[in-house]
Amino acid sequence: SGEVCYGRLRVPGQRDVPVAIKALKAGYTERQRRDFLSEASIMGHFDHPNIIRLYEVVETLSKLHLVMEYAGGGELFGKISTEGKLSEPESKLIFSQIVSAVKHMVSRGDE
Repeated sequence: SGEVCYGRLRVPGQRDVPVAIKALKAGYTERQRRDFLSEASIMGHFDHPNIIRLYEVVETLSKLHLVMEYAGGGELFGKISTEGKLSEPESKLIFSQIVSAVKHMVSRGDE
């Protein structure tokens, strides 16, 4: 859980990269901190086109931030809620992307 904002990451020698910055607000508990850092650790293990990339974790005195790849399409649940059921071609594409990502995560579990 946390607030997510849009930002831009400066990458030397490249154009700025759009990013999502997820912040765990001040006053978080130690358990929330552990869960947030666990999420970061898990994300950092994967390099796959269908898994959000983690660029960095920034911790200040009052907040924790995850700087992640920006995915402008929003959540799948939100899309289905607002637009209704998906077309068959769109469903096939999304399902294949999910299966590809899960297959990658399972294969990395052996390491």
